Amino acid sequence: MSKVILSVLVSFVLTNSVAVFAGSALVTWQSPEDFTDAKTEYIDPNNEQLNLLFSRIEKHISRLAEMHLSEGSELQLTVKDYDMAGVLVSNTGMSGNSFERRVLPNEFPAMVIDFQWVDSEGRVLESGEDIRLEGRAIRTEGISRFPRVTRRDAYLTPEFNMLNRWFAEQFM
Repeated sequence: MSKVILSVLVSFVLTNSVAVFAGSALVTWQSPEDFTDAKTEYIDPNNEQLNLLFSRIEKHISRLAEMHLSEGSELQLTVKDYDMAGVLVSNTGMSGNSFERRVLPNEFPAMVIDFQWVDSEGRVLESGEDIRLEGRAIRTEGISRFPRVTRRDAYLTPEFNMLNRWFAEQFM
C-alpha cells in the first residue's frame, strides 16, 4: 500500500512540475541617509536596524527574481526613497537596546524606485524611472506565487506585500 502511494506521489510531482526560473536581482540604495525613515539618530545611531531592514528587503527581491525572472536575466533596482510603515522605537531594557516597529492600521510603506530588467545578453527588456510604490491594507497578489515570509521577517510584511504586488503587475 505504501509503495502505491509513494509511486502515485512521485508521478504526480513529475507530471505537475513547475518551470524553474533563475533570474537574479541587484538592489542599490541611493543615498539612504536621505531616506524619509533614515533619520533615527536618537534610536539607531549606527543605522544597524535600518541596514538589517535593507538586507532583508534585498533578499526578498532576490527571491522574487529567482522565482519569476527567466534564467540569466537580471533586475537592477535602485531605491531612491523609502518610507516604512509605522515608526521604529527603542525598547531599552535589561538585555540592551532592541527595536520595535509600531504600525497603525492606516500606515503603509512607500518607495521610489528606478529599475531595469536586462536579459543575459545585456538587452533592456523593461525599465522605469521614479516609480512610486505604495502599500495597501488588502493583500491582493496571492500567497502561493511569492516567497514565504518567515517569522523573523514578519515585521516586513507590509513592504513584502507592496513589492509582491508591484512585481506581479510589472513582470508576471
